[in-house]
Amino acid sequence: RITSELKPALTAANERARVEYALKHLEPCSLTSLGGIKPTFRADMDLVHIDEKWFYRTRKTQNMYLSHRENAPHRECKHKNHIQKIMFLSAMARPRYAAQGNCVFDGKIGVWAYTEMVQAQKKSQNSSALVFVTTPTLC
Repeated sequence: RITSELKPALTAANERARVEYALKHLEPCSLTSLGGIKPTFRADMDLVHIDEKWFYRTRKTQNMYLSHRENAPHRECKHKNHIQKIMFLSAMARPRYAAQGNCVFDGKIGVWAYTEMVQAQKKSQNSSALVFVTTPTLC
């Protein structure tokens, strides 16, 4: 039995861009040949990583543990095959430590949901038209 891994097909331009990216993050003073200092990477304390992720509002089936006194929650949506998706944006940086070793900044900047509060278009048997509902922002 063998394992065959799938490798990315990189062009010469892709490989060159990867090398340039790695070289851009090296300390310039460590690249000198004097003294035999090995190249080191920058601390990148000013670098912030930003990522977006889409989540479904709910799942079709959801497992939960309830006590014998609890009732199962009532869950509903307009159509079970067309569940809304919401986008979240998160930002993180490197944690900061004081000289004593205690954490000053944990690196977590924030997580934001791309939603907006919209007034209901018409009244229903469950709510009036004056109610504001949370809807995902269309990007």
